[in-house]
Amino acid sequence: MVLGMLVERVSQRPVGEQIDERIVKKLGLSHTYFPAPGRRSIKGTHPQGYHLSAEGKLEDITEMDPAWAWAAGAMVSTPSELNTFFQAVFDGRLLTQASIDEMKKGVDVSSVTCRARSTDWACSVGRCPVGALPGATAGRSTGTRPTTPWDRTAPPSPSP
Repeated sequence: MVLGMLVERVSQRPVGEQIDERIVKKLGLSHTYFPAPGRRSIKGTHPQGYHLSAEGKLEDITEMDPAWAWAAGAMVSTPSELNTFFQAVFDGRLLTQASIDEMKKGVDVSSVTCRARSTDWACSVGRCPVGALPGATAGRSTGTRPTTPWDRTAPPSPSP
């Protein structure tokens, strides 16, 4: 969110326009976009999205307004275009080599204690040490909640 606010302050333009101009058009991504607030449907063919409610009911959340995530995750894309984006990040089409090197340094999280309730997603992007949560493995938990964005395209599997 803060980065989106910074982009808008510096550029004096909406973050969605900046993403479109500097990334989407530059890479020729035809199925990637920053949806306008209030747009509930995803353009083109896409999988269904599901969420397990607090009551334990599986709910279809395919049609929802992604604008609540704004610059922190409102983007819509396809797996192949996401791959194109990541290739461009690391091959220098979007970032300088100095920025790539800095990004690859990462942050030492060996002393971080992860805490999450069973209804929360596991530690973000698998950066917490394995075993920090009961039943946790690299980026996944044994809970019934989806633990990665990719898990949201299918109903969660039951706990073992």
